[in-house]
Amino acid sequence: MLAMEETIDLVIGKISTILGSSPLRKSAKFHGCSHDVFALESPSGQKWILRVAKDEFAAEVANRSADIMKHILEKRPWLAIPAVVYADQSFTVLTYIEGTPLLSWNTDSLSYQRRRTLLDGLAKFLHQLWTCPTPLAEPGKMYYICY
Repeated sequence: MLAMEETIDLVIGKISTILGSSPLRKSAKFHGCSHDVFALESPSGQKWILRVAKDEFAAEVANRSADIMKHILEKRPWLAIPAVVYADQSFTVLTYIEGTPLLSWNTDSLSYQRRRTLLDGLAKFLHQLWTCPTPLAEPGKMYYICY
């Protein structure tokens, strides 16, 4: 978890050093259930996603999720999921995937055919994700993926 004295700007400063790209511009905050999410952009135009856990449980789940995402990309490299660039105890940096956030689908008027196409694509993606071989969990432990 982020300490009270550690601000998003300090985290972004740390990420700038790790990525070797300074200064990084950040987008407006997207509020997720368990994370605050920012798009980061370098002066050269390269982009990343910064996910900051809102509480200790979200941080714990995100740390396990980073390992799971790495495994899925190894087994299913064609899936359009972000790669983990850096994971810390309280935040994760992911590669940026161009697209329209799902939130905008709620406000757009989509035709039946467009909704059908989007949902068919989502179903195929989820099938590939759910059928990906996974490493065995430790006995007695459950693993959750937190988006």
